[in-house]
Order: sequence, then C-alpha cells, then structure tokens
Amino acid sequence: MKLRAIALAAGTLLAGAATAQSNVVIYGIADAGIARSDTSTTPAVWRLQSGQQSGSRIGFRGTEDLGGGLSAIFVLENGFSIDDGSFAQSGATATTPAGTRLFGRQAYVGLKSGNGTLRVGRLETPMHAAFLVVDPFATNLAGNIENVFNPYAIRMDNTINLSHSIGAFSGELAYGFGEQAGSISANRQIGANFVYSAGPLAAMATYHQAKPSAGATGAGSAADDSRTLLLGAVYDFKVAKLHLAFAENRSDDALGAADGKSRDMMIGTTVKVGASGTVLASWIRKDDRFGAGTGDRDQLAIGYSHSLSARTNLYTSFARTDRKPATQADSTLFNAGIRHRF
Repeated sequence: MKLRAIALAAGTLLAGAATAQSNVVIYGIADAGIARSDTSTTPAVWRLQSGQQSGSRIGFRGTEDLGGGLSAIFVLENGFSIDDGSFAQSGATATTPAGTRLFGRQAYVGLKSGNGTLRVGRLETPMHAAFLVVDPFATNLAGNIENVFNPYAIRMDNTINLSHSIGAFSGELAYGFGEQAGSISANRQIGANFVYSAGPLAAMATYHQAKPSAGATGAGSAADDSRTLLLGAVYDFKVAKLHLAFAENRSDDALGAADGKSRDMMIGTTVKVGASGTVLASWIRKDDRFGAGTGDRDQLAIGYSHSLSARTNLYTSFARTDRKPATQADSTLFNAGIRHRF
C-alpha cells in the first residue's frame, strides 16, 4: 500500500513538472550541402556549407498565460554552422567585442494580448520579414533577394518591436536604440511594415532607416544615413505563385549630402510540381541612379525543392549575377543539400 502511494505521488510530481514545462518548445533546423562559387576573375571554389536553404539553428520558445487574455512570451534562438560547429552569428560589435553571440539569431521577451504583441531584444527587421514573404527563395539559396536588394542588417539589436493585426491587415513597428553617448539618433534603426493579406493576395509596404554611428565621417555605408522603401506582392494562382517587388534606396553622407540612389526590381515565381516538388525562379535588377550605373547588376536564378517528408527535403539552386561596367566581376553560385526541421 505504501509502495502504491509512493508511486502515485511520484507520478503526480512528474505530471506536474511536465505540465509546468509544456509551454516551452525546443525547435530547430539542420541544413547542409555542397556549394560551388566562382567569378569571371577568380577560379571556382567548392565547399561544404551550412544553412543554404534555412540557417541551421536551435531555439527555445515559450509562453505563459497571465490571465485576462495576456501572455508572456520569449524566444532564444542560436544559429550555428553545421559544417564546423561554430556560431553562425558571431561578428563583433560595439556591444559584443568578443564576437560571440550565444543566441545570435533572435533573443527577446515580450507580452501578447489578442492580436497585438510587444517584443524587446534582438529581432529580425520588418524589412527582412517582408523579404521572407515576397522572395520565392525566402532569402536563401543561390537566388536570395538580399544578394541585390539592400538588406541592411537582417537583425536589429536593442529593439522594441510592436505588431498588431486587424482582419486582413497587419502592421509592425520596430525601433533599435543606437546606444551612442551624446546622441539619440546615432546608430539608430527604425523599421515599419504594413501588410494586407486576403484570399490569394498578399501585398506589403515596408520602410527601413539606418543612421550612422556617432563620429562617422566621409562617404560610404559606415557614414551614411540610409533609407529604403519596399513595395511587394504575392498572388497565388493555385498552380503557381507570382512574386513582385520594387524598392527605392537613398543615402546621405555625414554632411547631409546625397551620395546614393538606386532602384531594385524583382519578378519571380514558385510552381508546384506533383505532390512533393516546388520550382523556384526569379529575375532581379539593381538600377544605380547615382553612380553613373557603376552599381548596376542583374541576377537570374532557378531552384528546386523536393519534400521527402513533412520535415525533410532536398534542394538545389543556381544563380548568375552580371555586374556593370564590364570591368566588374560577374559571378555564379550553385548549391545542393538537405534540410531537416525539428
């Protein structure tokens, strides 16, 4: 009898512990394959490469019901390179001089109520979120839209992010503190995204501004005040999806004089092939309207993804980028690999 009581008590404790942990999910992606890259001026390089279709990662996602429709949320997401086991987001910054980010993909905590969410921490920018939707390659593989369109930083540190949705409309606003002494604007980033999604159509308008660091001088991206406005749309024709994007980019130097202007255009498609296959394709052009065309480029890409199960797929893609003037190196990229989501 005593043994039975102990067993019941242990079972109750274990059940309670399982319930307490049931709101925390461990998830991730393991992605690796081969890649061949070359330019018109350099020999080809073959490599084993991690995260070609989706960045390899492991993450922890959790929620807690606070009552009254309010929930606490958090995400801690580590990116890693599966080919050598190193951190994938390890670049040194002013606030992480050692250059090692344990949760470099995302790290935030927040509150969610109804259709609104407040998050604070390191998050992906609204611009990157828009690219994920409008790009047939979802910002990965050889045809990545961010090879040509201005991506800024994919993620923002020190960010307050507010999002809300009403019916078919949703919006997102992000403010990234620059954390520079004596200036509230230096090194600051601001992003906003407005989306309409109903039936076969998803359309969006997205804006991003990145301010230079305090004391930055001269021309070049480090000293630029850069802005981009993106318009994009995806229409689902059932047999295929049409992807469209247009962006206007402008930048001013440290003295406030214009030193950059360009326009980016993309048309792409995703086509289902049978029950398991998807063909991806896009054409992208950058039109340099400030540097007499020295920044012009065209990218043509095609890819294929084949599902082996709900969580595992094989993929391959190829892209060629032509740059102008002719003295600049053109490039090609081929990759093929396997992705598993867990």
